Amino acid sequence: MAISIPNAVNLHTLSVNADTQATNFGTLETSGNGSIGAAKGGGNLPINTSATQLGLDSSNQGGIRWNNAVFNSNTDHKIYVGGFQFNAPNRMGVDSIINKGIVSRVYSGTSATSNYVEFNIGGNDTLSGKSQQGVNLFAIDPLALGGSQIGSFNSSSVEGWGVGFKSSLSGSASSNPRVWAFFCRTYLFSTEKNNADIPTFTGVSDFGDLVNAIQGTGNYNTKIHELAKSGTVYSVVCPFQIGDNGTTLTSFNDNGITIQTAAHNEPSNPLSQLSDKSMRVYASLGASDSVVLSGVYIWGVQSDWDLNSSVGASVNISGTLSGIGNLTIGSDVTFSGIFTNSKTLINNNANVSGLSIANSEGMQVDSMPLQSFSISNSTKGLIINSAGTYDISNYNFNGNTFDVTINDSVGIVTIVTRGVSVSIDQGTGNTLTIDDSVNVNISCPNIINDSRVQYYNQTKQSEISNGVASGGLGFTTQVDLSSASIDVGDFIRLRATYQSGLTAKKELEAIGVMTSLGLSFINTQEDDDIYISNGLNGANITKFTPDFLNNEIDVSLNSDFQSKELYAWFKYTETTQQGISDFFGGLNAIDEGNYEIKSNIYIDNTTSTNIIQTDSARIFRTDGNYPVINPTTGGGGVNVNWKNNVLTTQTNVSGLTASESVKLMSLDTTNLDATISSRSTFNADTEVVTTDFESREASKADVSDLPTLESNQNIINEGIEKASLFIPHKTNLP
Repeated sequence: MAISIPNAVNLHTLSVNADTQATNFGTLETSGNGSIGAAKGGGNLPINTSATQLGLDSSNQGGIRWNNAVFNSNTDHKIYVGGFQFNAPNRMGVDSIINKGIVSRVYSGTSATSNYVEFNIGGNDTLSGKSQQGVNLFAIDPLALGGSQIGSFNSSSVEGWGVGFKSSLSGSASSNPRVWAFFCRTYLFSTEKNNADIPTFTGVSDFGDLVNAIQGTGNYNTKIHELAKSGTVYSVVCPFQIGDNGTTLTSFNDNGITIQTAAHNEPSNPLSQLSDKSMRVYASLGASDSVVLSGVYIWGVQSDWDLNSSVGASVNISGTLSGIGNLTIGSDVTFSGIFTNSKTLINNNANVSGLSIANSEGMQVDSMPLQSFSISNSTKGLIINSAGTYDISNYNFNGNTFDVTINDSVGIVTIVTRGVSVSIDQGTGNTLTIDDSVNVNISCPNIINDSRVQYYNQTKQSEISNGVASGGLGFTTQVDLSSASIDVGDFIRLRATYQSGLTAKKELEAIGVMTSLGLSFINTQEDDDIYISNGLNGANITKFTPDFLNNEIDVSLNSDFQSKELYAWFKYTETTQQGISDFFGGLNAIDEGNYEIKSNIYIDNTTSTNIIQTDSARIFRTDGNYPVINPTTGGGGVNVNWKNNVLTTQTNVSGLTASESVKLMSLDTTNLDATISSRSTFNADTEVVTTDFESREASKADVSDLPTLESNQNIINEGIEKASLFIPHKTNLP
C-alpha cells in the first residue's frame, strides 16, 4: 500500500511570532491563552501536539497570513488544503457568515492587508461555526469564483494564504478569548499531471492509503470533517493521480467504495472554495499497471478526469462517475459503468460495451465504437469529431436534445441509421449523408419443421445461411443490406430438403430477387412417393459415405446393396449441412425401377471387395457414362444395372401414386346421391312438358328427289366391269 503525499507547506506548530512565514492582520490577542506569541501545547488536537493559535475579544476581526513560494495558478495550478479547530464549544463566538465570521484569503502581494481575494467560509450560522466539529478542513482555490477582491489580486502570482475570524461577542472572557482557534498543517496540492505535488497512488493501493497519509491511522469517524471515512464512504478534498508513468508497478483497486468531494461554496458549510480545476484526476500508467474503479464517485465540482491511457495497461471502470467534468479514456480502458451528471466523455478507442451515459453532454468519438452503449437525456448525444462513417443503429438514444452532434469543420460524415430515428446537429462546414438502410428478412414460411434450408446469393456466389427449420414458422434469416455480402437486386436461391424416418419430401429449389423490404418464398414441399413406397429409413443406412471433396458416393462396407438403399441414404445425406450444398438434386428417382444420377457424381468403392447391386432397378447417369468411377479407390469393383430402361407395372392397385391416392380418398363424398334421379328438381304433378313440333318438322331431311335418283342408278352400274375368283367378268353388273 503506497501513496505519495507532498510535504505540508506549513505544519503550524509555531507561534505567529516565531514563524517566519506568518504575519497577523487585524486585532488579535497578543497575551493570554489565545496569544499569537505562543503555540498551543497539547490538548484535544487530533493531529499535532503543538499548534499555531489566535484569539479574539470584543467584536474584533483579525487573522493570520502565511507566505509560500510564488506560483502561477493559471499554468501551475494548486489548491490550499488545511484545517482549523476551536479550542472548546464556548470559544466559538464567531459572527455570522455574511458578517465575515470565518474567512479565507489568497494573496498576490507581500502585504497582509492588500491585493488579495477573500472568501466567506463560515459563521455561527454554518456547520463549522455553530458546533464543534473537531478539525474544520478548508480547501481554497485561487481561481474559485465568488470571492471579494481587495486591491489588485493577480492569479498568475500567488504568494500566500490566510484565515481570519470575527467575534460576535463584546468584552472578554477573563483569561480565555471569545474566539480561540488553532491551526493544523496546510498542504499546497498541485492539480497538474505528473507534478511532484499531486497525491499519487503507486504499488498495491486503495483510498485508505490517502486517508491514512493525511490524517494518520486511528478512528476515522472522529477525524477531519471533510476528509473522513464513514463505513464505505470516503470524503476526499484533493486531486489525485494513479501511477507514476510506469516507474513503480501499480495495482489500484477502490474495492467498490463511495468517494465524494465537497461542492464549491456549499451554503450550509462553505469551507471549500473550488474551481473546475480543483479536483482533477489522472492515470499515468505503465504497460503492466492495472486500475479497478468499481465504486461510486460523486464530484462536487466538475473537474476533468484524464484516464487517457493507451500503453497496454488495464483500466476497468464498472462503477458510477457522477458530477465530473470531461472524462478522457484511452484504449486501455473498459468502461461498462455509468457516466452521469457530468460534461463530455471523450472516447479514444476505449471499450464501452454496456456503458450508460445520462444527463451529460454526451460522448465524443473519432471513430465509431464497436460495442453497444446508451445515451439518454444528454444535450449532444454522440459527438462526432472526425470524418468517416458512423453506424448508430445498434445504440440506444433516448430523450436527448440531439442524438448526434457533429463538431464544426469535421468534413464528410456518413451516418448509418438502418431505420432508427435520430435527431442530428450537422454543425457547420460538414457534408452529411444519411444511410437509412435496414435489416431485412429472407423467409420461407411454408417449409415444415426439421427441413434443412439453405439460402445462397447467386449474384455474390456466397452462402447466406444454412440451417434447420423449427418453431412452425418456416425458416427466416436476417440480412444486412448495407453490408458487402448482399444488395437489392441480387438473385437469391432457396434450397430445402426433408427426410425423417420413412418419410421424405422432394427437393425444393426456387430463385427470388432481393428487395429493399426483404424476400419471402411461398413455395411448399411435395412428398417423395418413391422414397415413401420403398419403406427405408435413410438415416439408418451405413453402406455408403459421402465424399464431398471428390464429388463421389463411396461404398465403404463390404456389402452388396440395392438401389432403394442408395436412394434412401442419399435423401438423408441431402439434409446435412454440406449435403444440401454439394449433393442437392444429385440422384433422382424417376420411378421405382429407374434412378438417375443428374450431377457430376460418381460411385466409388473404397474397399477391395467387388460389390454387386442385387436388385434389377436401373442406376444410370444423365450423360450415359458408367456411374462407377474407374478405377475405384479401394480396387474393388461395383456392378450396377445401368444400360437399359426398366419398365415397371402395378398390380392390384388403381395406378395412382401414393400421394394421388391420398388426394382422391380425401375428397368429400357426403353430398353424393345413390341415384341421379334423386338429384332432379322436376315435379311431374305441377309441371308440364311441351313438345316443339314446328322446330321438329323444320329439322327433317328433304327427300323429294329420291325417285329421280333411283332411276339413274342403272347408269352408275353400266360400264363397270368387275371380276373375282367366284364371279367371271361381265360387261355390266346385275
